Amino acid sequence: MPFDWYHAKIPPFVIETFPSKRLKMYLDDMKIKATILRNLGYDREYVRMRLRGNIRWAYEMTKEPDYLNSVDNVVEEVFSKLKPQQTRGTKTT
Repeated sequence: MPFDWYHAKIPPFVIETFPSKRLKMYLDDMKIKATILRNLGYDREYVRMRLRGNIRWAYEMTKEPDYLNSVDNVVEEVFSKLKPQQTRGTKTT
């Protein structure tokens, strides 16, 4: 084989962590997007709709990912951190 480095030798115990790290990456991405939309003044329902739409669009050629069911929890978590004095006007589309 001309290029040994071309085939990574990843230990099995590291490979086992990939699914949980992948899920965490997607959940963190959703939290960031939900926080940005919240800070722009959008309400919970719009943020839910937008996150679901983005995920469905990204996976429109395949089956929907399992983490799509986590959108409600992520949105509630992001909006629950909103203090009363931080409440902004509600935007609609």
